[in-house]
Amino acid sequence: ADGKIRDVSAEPGADPDLFWALRGAGNANFGVVTSLRFRTHEAPSCTTFFLGWPWSRAAAVLREWQRWAPEAPDEIWANLHLSAPAGGRPGRVSVGGLTLGGRRDIENRLDRLADRMGAPAASLSVRTRPFMDAMKVMGGVSGWSLAQAHQRGTLPGRTARGKVARESYAA
Repeated sequence: ADGKIRDVSAEPGADPDLFWALRGAGNANFGVVTSLRFRTHEAPSCTTFFLGWPWSRAAAVLREWQRWAPEAPDEIWANLHLSAPAGGRPGRVSVGGLTLGGRRDIENRLDRLADRMGAPAASLSVRTRPFMDAMKVMGGVSGWSLAQAHQRGTLPGRTARGKVARESYAA
């Protein structure tokens, strides 16, 4: 620390000791950042997808999804959700996600996934959207303003018009 103002770059080999300190020095107790400069890129359109099957297909869907997902290219993000509601109501199993790749490619991949299940999906949605709309869909806040897509309150990261409920609590 010599008191000089430095412009630290993420280029390989440029001030590695300062870059290390700015990232917390290994134990998150070091580093002060007073300004940041970013080089941004236009956000592409994304294609979101959702497939659903009845609970009776859960074993097959889980098995085939575990084979399908690791083979998917990096531009595809997907999850599998098992839902067994209380009260004896029928459960569902669903696969959802998004791709930065083309719509035709994901439709072909989803067709092959459904073929491996031995039964077509009971529900299917594939839709190309602007990036922000896709993020809102995946975050469960589709149709909300950005101010509403936060928890309510005055703490950092919250807004007075926030509508997002707290999902977990820890002691």
